[in-house]
Amino acid sequence: GKEVINGPITKVMNPFRETTRRKVLNLNSLQWVRIKDTLNGGVRVEVGTAKLFMGAYEEAPEGIKSKSVIKKDQFIRLVDRLTGAERIIIGPDSFVPGPWEESNQGIEQASFINRDSAAIILNKANGQTRLHTETGPFVPGPFEYVLEMRNIVRILESETMVIRNAFGRYELKSGSGPGSSS
Repeated sequence: GKEVINGPITKVMNPFRETTRRKVLNLNSLQWVRIKDTLNGGVRVEVGTAKLFMGAYEEAPEGIKSKSVIKKDQFIRLVDRLTGAERIIIGPDSFVPGPWEESNQGIEQASFINRDSAAIILNKANGQTRLHTETGPFVPGPFEYVLEMRNIVRILESETMVIRNAFGRYELKSGSGPGSSS
């Protein structure tokens, strides 16, 4: 098996065993490292100020990384490769992904909704779509994606509009008040 001897130390090594010298990983407050245990396949993340002595079967294949910064009106979607769970981090913030988390899209810009626009949102967990009309920046939740942005159609009091819904029924919408279905 392997063993680790953390220094500083003066030691005579067995000439018939292979030896490897590794330096300590020095992390500052804005850095992190993902460590993989090659013996049992476990993965962990170490964050912040530390002198990190790795175990005999541990390695840091990606090296030391800096924390990612998300600005205002930005977000990132992190997917846990082990469980499939999604986590949304909304800016302004700095973050470190979990041991099994990764982002396919990277940092994204929030959709801005004003009084003349709306967003069609798809929830991939249950397949439902919804219309989001609340003004301001919109950040989708876990498993939610913006399908498209649409302009809101405004009807004057003297106008009427015929709409076919998802079930094929026609509805009349009047600018003077609530519509009646036919």
